[in-house]
Amino acid sequence: MVEPLPSPEQSPELELLDSLVDSFAKLDLITYFHGNPWSMDTAEGLARHIGRPLEKVEESALALTRQGVLKVFQQDHKPVYSFNSSTQTRVIDKFLAFYSTPDGRLVILTRLLQSGSAP
Repeated sequence: MVEPLPSPEQSPELELLDSLVDSFAKLDLITYFHGNPWSMDTAEGLARHIGRPLEKVEESALALTRQGVLKVFQQDHKPVYSFNSSTQTRVIDKFLAFYSTPDGRLVILTRLLQSGSAP
């Protein structure tokens, strides 16, 4: 059984997650790269993999790159994104373990919907 996440006041890691996972596209990208840590792809390829609009994927991938979750390099004049496994891995592991439980998924999806993030 996975322990519930503590409140942001109890855990600086959760504060970090609150800023990282503020949209469904970011949630999907983090989940995708966590499950495929060696994957590298353009925003177009990522949009196909996670089933999100290209514009949302580009915006989210850029934000996650700024936040250190993803790395980016240029190939054929296009940005290619990959998981930055050296940062925040433990925090992301804990978050995704919580997200994999029915109660955790409900809490996280409810939080995203209440924040106004469109699915």
